[in-house]
Amino acid sequence: MGGKPSYTPATGYFGSDAVSYVARAAEGGATHTAHVAITAQGQLSVSGAIAAGPIAKANVKSTLGSTDFSTTADASGSDVLEITAAKPTDFVTVTAGGIGT
Repeated sequence: MGGKPSYTPATGYFGSDAVSYVARAAEGGATHTAHVAITAQGQLSVSGAIAAGPIAKANVKSTLGSTDFSTTADASGSDVLEITAAKPTDFVTVTAGGIGT
């Protein structure tokens, strides 16, 4: 591994996982076992434009389960919001509002 352990979940996997690995000091030195708990999540990008106007600098909010993500639309009313989901069945709700400046 070149001193850098890595983890890649199976495609489409969401949830908890755990891995263990053995770290060894250089030149056959002491070894230690490490246990790592992992939560695999998904990330998606929601992009769009405020259609009622467009409204420059509008506040855009998306809700995923009980977590809110927010951004501000650019001067043309377009926005991109990065959202992290803990499970594939989470439902995204997007709202936008405010008066542009």
